[in-house]
Amino acid sequence: MKCLTESDVGITSYTGNHKGFSGVIKQRFSDFHVNEIDLDGNIIKLTDILPPKSEPSIEVCLENDILSPEVVENLDHLLEKGEPEVEIEVTQKSKEERLKIHEFIRKKYKCQFVSNTKDKNGKKLLIVNKPNKSNKQDNRQAWPAERGGEYLHFVMFKENKDTMEAVNIIAHKLRMRPNFITYAGTKDRRGKTSQMISVKKVEPSRIASISKELKGITLGNYSFKPMGLKLGDLSGNHFSIALRNVSGSEEEINSAMKSLGTKGFINYYGLQRFGNSSDVPTHMIGKNVLLRDWKKTVELILQPRENESRPDLKAARKVWSEKRNAKEAYKQLTRGRNTVEGKLFQGLQNDTPYNFLNAFESLPRNMRLFYQHSYQSLIWNKVASRRIETFGLKPIVGDLILKEHVKGISHEIELAGDSIDCVSNSFVEESALASEHVTNDSYLLDDAKNELGQSLNPELEKVGKRPHTVEILTEESVKSARIEDIVLPLPGYDVVFPHNVMKDWYEELLKEDGLSSITSNQQAKSYALSGSYRRLLLHPKDLSWRAVHYPSPEDILILSDLEKMHGEKLIEDNPDGKNKALIVEFSLPSSTYATMLLREIMKQDTSSGFQTSLNPIDTSSPSNPNINLTTDLKYETEKCIKVDSHAEKRKPEDCEFEQLNGSKKCKQEEVSEAIL
Repeated sequence: MKCLTESDVGITSYTGNHKGFSGVIKQRFSDFHVNEIDLDGNIIKLTDILPPKSEPSIEVCLENDILSPEVVENLDHLLEKGEPEVEIEVTQKSKEERLKIHEFIRKKYKCQFVSNTKDKNGKKLLIVNKPNKSNKQDNRQAWPAERGGEYLHFVMFKENKDTMEAVNIIAHKLRMRPNFITYAGTKDRRGKTSQMISVKKVEPSRIASISKELKGITLGNYSFKPMGLKLGDLSGNHFSIALRNVSGSEEEINSAMKSLGTKGFINYYGLQRFGNSSDVPTHMIGKNVLLRDWKKTVELILQPRENESRPDLKAARKVWSEKRNAKEAYKQLTRGRNTVEGKLFQGLQNDTPYNFLNAFESLPRNMRLFYQHSYQSLIWNKVASRRIETFGLKPIVGDLILKEHVKGISHEIELAGDSIDCVSNSFVEESALASEHVTNDSYLLDDAKNELGQSLNPELEKVGKRPHTVEILTEESVKSARIEDIVLPLPGYDVVFPHNVMKDWYEELLKEDGLSSITSNQQAKSYALSGSYRRLLLHPKDLSWRAVHYPSPEDILILSDLEKMHGEKLIEDNPDGKNKALIVEFSLPSSTYATMLLREIMKQDTSSGFQTSLNPIDTSSPSNPNINLTTDLKYETEKCIKVDSHAEKRKPEDCEFEQLNGSKKCKQEEVSEAIL
């Protein structure tokens, strides 16, 4: 299978003129650490795994004279005899105190009473009765008001698991549906990450109890809040990344890092946005969606792929390719029928002859938008590259900048209605769509979850129509403008295009694909794209770096939150160590690709295939789940080259194979995508 390269998706330029150097990204998953940054700017860290102290027992209510012994005696009599009702005067009590009384009664008498507060003769009374037809029993569990909210928030630290997988494991242990557990963003599998999770009305002690049973997941730092998390409730992510086998000198490294700090990096959409196959990248599917060529769209998604990792999916594609029998193809799927392919095969069965539009619309709307946004991202990348190559790092007349009232809200401004770059938790409930395989479009269902749906920031809803969010630089205003303020539009019917030659570039690219209509609102409502804006350049915050020499490839170079809790120490820099690494730390806003930052400093391809070619394969090394390559993977990489029709021109970097649960698959490495 031929894998995508950066140039395939318009990633060709740099901001700096430094030399660059070689380095390996994610040689071990412990080389990649991500800590979520909440909306208040706090970096989320796991520092405490103990649950908070238990709430006072119901006996405390009596000790504090919330209920007198006489009232309790009357309640006991009501329980035994069924009458008379008990009246408790609460005129002088606060709402919180009244709630405690209700809670006490429910807990002590196991929900066998109904209690209500009523006004009677100028007094406020709490009336307690046995339930009847007109006064139904309330079986809901009371929640202590003094906790400050019904939602338990806690930190989830995970290793070598993606967020969806970890949440499903936790949900299984709690015996609840996964969509009851919410989070602000998703994190990569290959790394060590800390993020906030929320769940409604679950005791911290229960979470702490299951945490002891989890492998690769640790939970802690419990707190109660009135609202649960939703996707987009974060301001960004803090990264700590170790680049191994670094070739650059100290001078070269410092030059690259200083250039990054001064000039920033081009805010490209990374390779993760476009899938892993150059035969059927997601932007190609998106283009056909926008052309409303439904047959071509469906055929592209379902066409056979080289080195299909799942035998059942390979068989299903083969049946469809040879027989065009959707029903028979669907029967080949032994698992994961809730994948993109499974849904399409199901949809095709409903009509004879096949109605490809109906089949495509059987996919969730967020998935359909994902393909379209992939095409928009391709156009953005190409224009961004040409903008830097032609005009460099200076504003020009006709460029677009954000108006003052929207500056600082986000580095990517979304139109209400586009619903891109995040998704609601209710999109798809199956757990392992993303992690099981990536040689087909099934994994995109989870990527769409990460990237589509809700607005990244509630403040964006106040922005209004896009033409009112940007201003066009004039001969006068360009004098004080900064390149950091420049935004480029993702094409759509409701955006302003630059008032210079770049507008022609957009038109040329769209015309080449027969898509000039993308800038009008004439398409079907479900497929019309209003567009958005994205900053051309970004500067990382909290940037720091250090070089370290180490003797063994298995040495841990960055301590995780959990390791810091346990008091573990990092190895000291060993000048005699034969290996050299660069430890880089920085913070980025949401919807940013850290791979593009690493690409800027190293000036080398970030594709997983190229990274594989830089990875030394040591067959004498002991088996270690942190090590990326093994002898088996070397064999599979060679196999990948043999099946490539351009094998004589391609190298091992064209594919990477990851071994998970005994299965091998050609995978686009999910390096540092911060779509959260």
